Amino acid sequence: MLDGRYQGTARRIHTSLEALLEQKLTADTSDITIQELCQKANITRGTFYRHYKSISAVVAEAEQYLFSEYVKVLYSTPEAEREPRNLIRSILEIVGKNKTYFRMVFARNDYNLMMDIFKVTKPLMQDTWKNLNYSADSYILDKMYHFCAYGVIGIVKHWVIEQNCDSSLIDEYTDFTLNIAHDGMNSFAQSSSAE
Repeated sequence: MLDGRYQGTARRIHTSLEALLEQKLTADTSDITIQELCQKANITRGTFYRHYKSISAVVAEAEQYLFSEYVKVLYSTPEAEREPRNLIRSILEIVGKNKTYFRMVFARNDYNLMMDIFKVTKPLMQDTWKNLNYSADSYILDKMYHFCAYGVIGIVKHWVIEQNCDSSLIDEYTDFTLNIAHDGMNSFAQSSSAE
């Protein structure tokens, strides 16, 4: 178990990094120095280096935390409620609560976090598609997954960058994503049955 002081300092570093990114209106951590971060967190450089090797290490830890939060939500949701709409909305809720970090992810064009989220979601989505009789063909299901995953990433990016994660739009973005995915899956199902 981690010492409470260690956790408290780490939390202050993360909070301070988010605050500096917001204050500077940037999504690029290279615009922030360790000295600035230490001043904002009210810690010494030595304290920072006892926790992290770099600001990139702070970001990597944040992304790991966000991924674990999504996995918790995903697997704490009863199986009967793991429908596509709820999964998409869960993703958007986590993104909305952590918009500063996701702005960084998208500004760097680094989609590893989003792809990790979709990797753990993939088997659940494919089971749902099978139950909805879209296809039982694993090749078609894999193509459908990639279509949906990259499409959802684009929609989430738009919500983060263009709409600043406006929470009043979360249902609109959820429904739009679901409708586009549904139309795409119907197209896949029709083209595979025509072959």
